[in-house]
Amino acid sequence: VTLAKLANMQHRPEVVRQWVQGFIMECVHIATLNIPPSVVPQIIQHLDDGMFKYHESLMLGQPTPLSAIAGVLLGVHFVLTLFVGDNVASVAFTSVIVFALWSLHFVTSEFE
Repeated sequence: VTLAKLANMQHRPEVVRQWVQGFIMECVHIATLNIPPSVVPQIIQHLDDGMFKYHESLMLGQPTPLSAIAGVLLGVHFVLTLFVGDNVASVAFTSVIVFALWSLHFVTSEFE
């Protein structure tokens, strides 16, 4: 399975966890990964714990209000920037803040 196929899969995190677990087991089997056998179940348990926490995080509420706030802040910032007197300060101020707000907006949109 390649990364191109992974992009079209529905349960990508589970597939990647299975790949990692299979890779670890293969490396232990062919002695590439030289660790005591008692450590392997702990590694697998940590992978399972991480997957459990991932699924728990999916049950949390989505940050839709955060995305809406970012959109409103972008509009307010656009209007207020028109009243800055110095052109250089206006460009610098606008560039930094708008970049940060658009980044926030796109990140929160991905959560929705």
